[in-house]
Amino acid sequence: MRIQLPPGIFIRYRIPKKPESKKIKEKKKEPKLVYVLIKIKENKPISEEAKRIEEFLKERNLPFARIINSDEFTLMINVKKLFEKTSRVYIIELNDGISRWFYLTPSEERINFDKKDVLKIFILKKEDALEEILKRIASEKIKGKSKIERILDIVQLILGFSFFWIAYISEEGVGEAINYLPAIFALIALIQGLKRGYKEREWEID
Repeated sequence: MRIQLPPGIFIRYRIPKKPESKKIKEKKKEPKLVYVLIKIKENKPISEEAKRIEEFLKERNLPFARIINSDEFTLMINVKKLFEKTSRVYIIELNDGISRWFYLTPSEERINFDKKDVLKIFILKKEDALEEILKRIASEKIKGKSKIERILDIVQLILGFSFFWIAYISEEGVGEAINYLPAIFALIALIQGLKRGYKEREWEID
């Protein structure tokens, strides 16, 4: 039966909208390069330790590439390929003082090594930082700092002491020196940004 409505009356039926599901954006993980150095004793062949490392990685179903006596360019090509698939790449170096065997493996999960001589974690902030890190690894200067970094460290130290120097020579003492603090902190922050495009530490949190 059709309902007759008075003229001028219009009824509009609205279909309730389904609540939109909020998409949770996953925070992009910062790329990490983990460098592990294992020094081989003189009376032990490097191939023996290599076999142990390969079995260790196979047990964890981790794919790996082995490169012997690599330069920074070969490391760069292979590491960049791995970073296309994962946010964390491990470089495991076996060094007997003559030969250097590198194992590259991607792993989103942390890998614990019972035996290691050096562990360095590099959190990459800039794309060109990877080149600098691999250059340090290839040239076996992973422990030290570059000349530029050492110079910038000295400049930071001078800036830090400048506050006390200003307070000492100023007639108003600390009160006057405080006015210069923002400029000093700004210069130190600028130097930190110039130093390198990555963070370096000796432990893994996650």
